[in-house]
Amino acid sequence: MPRFRTAFGALILSQCAHSAEEYIGRLWESFPPARLVSGLVSADLERGFLLANLALVAFGLWCWLWPVRLGWRAAVPLAWAWVTLEIVNGIGHSLWALRQGAYTPGLATAPVLLVLATYLAHQLRQTRIRMDRALCISLWLTTLVGCSDSQVVCAPLPPWAVAVDVRDSVTDAPLVSDARGALFLAGALDDSLRRDHILHLSSETLLVGGITEGLVEVRVEHAGYLPWSAADVQTRLSGGDCPHWETQQLVARLQSAPAGLGQ
Repeated sequence: MPRFRTAFGALILSQCAHSAEEYIGRLWESFPPARLVSGLVSADLERGFLLANLALVAFGLWCWLWPVRLGWRAAVPLAWAWVTLEIVNGIGHSLWALRQGAYTPGLATAPVLLVLATYLAHQLRQTRIRMDRALCISLWLTTLVGCSDSQVVCAPLPPWAVAVDVRDSVTDAPLVSDARGALFLAGALDDSLRRDHILHLSSETLLVGGITEGLVEVRVEHAGYLPWSAADVQTRLSGGDCPHWETQQLVARLQSAPAGLGQ
């Protein structure tokens, strides 16, 4: 999700510039919400405003450096929280300036926050885990048609018997983009793993696959890392007239290969 990370970083940098503009313009003296927040932090409004904004910017930098950059599962909800905050921020400053009929501190950078927050929201929607069309059709048909006394209508199953989250064993950074893998049944290739998003499992891209029930071995490879494998992974379909895969979730924590051994 490079665009998502870049957009989030740009939003935090813009917030830094926005906070600086507000501080230089002494926003706490003219904007009631800023005065309220500053007063909650310190009896000295200038000091309270400065501390509140330093805490906000520090939190934003932490969000970018760890959850967003390293692909933590909390990255998406945190990003949506920032989107909401900055859209309210951008619109609020614009409306306040219109009401005052003149420039107010923060107005110059407010449109930048609004544009970047909107773009980040677009990136979040793009990176939301895509539901496979076959699964969508299956849910729609099941709801619309249901099951009659004589026949059950089922759509094709998506190949999600196994889902593997591939990460660096030391930094926990996601490695799926350059990883490859496969499933083996009784020593023979059963299915290749491919990159996909699964909404209910993870906010990150995963390696998914599997087309046969049984005990399989899952193997994952990545250049510069030692091969990883998991044996005796049980793949199974749920019962019922319209069975579906009970996705087996695995985490492949890859170890860096010694010099000269990386693939």
